[in-house]
Amino acid sequence: MIRAAQSWAKGCVALFDIIGGTKIEFRGLEHLPKEGPYLLAAKHQSEIDGIAIMAKVAGVVTIAMQELGKYPIIGRAMKKMRMILVNSEGGAKTRDSLTIRASKAVSSKRPILIYPEGRLVRIGEPSEYKKAIYHLYDDFSLPVIPVATNVGLRWPRRDFIKKPGPAVIEFLPAIQPGQEKDPFMEELKSTIEGRSNQLVLEYK
Repeated sequence: MIRAAQSWAKGCVALFDIIGGTKIEFRGLEHLPKEGPYLLAAKHQSEIDGIAIMAKVAGVVTIAMQELGKYPIIGRAMKKMRMILVNSEGGAKTRDSLTIRASKAVSSKRPILIYPEGRLVRIGEPSEYKKAIYHLYDDFSLPVIPVATNVGLRWPRRDFIKKPGPAVIEFLPAIQPGQEKDPFMEELKSTIEGRSNQLVLEYK
């Protein structure tokens, strides 16, 4: 099922190029560890960015809102791919559930994709980074790969109309385990936001 999911994701990215006129360039692949587990903390501008990361990173487990699991087709597929569905409202109970479910991916040495903002965010829209990423980083002592993007230029959040042109998803140097919460969160946000803004200006 994992290989099938990656093949499906690659097909979606190819169609986005052929039909939508947007070819996604992947940068910074050298920053991805050769083996898992590790955390991918990604900017979330579009419905396509997570699919694109799935197409490029073999075996990635995505953390998503549990509401998505209620959709008959999507929910069934996400469960078969062993995606981690959590309550987006947060809290101690959500953290405990996230840790338990993430431990299975960690023990299987699979990368884990999480969106620190916890939701889709339009380009230029301010947002807060939730602390779930820090809890995973701290609980499992895993490196975090920040992921910047400008895909929202081509496939804006929940917009039906797509805009042709090049786009980039960039994997940045890892933040190694061992930092305290506040310095970690500050570095993560400034790294992702700063590079994403640069990519937007590069292709706007």
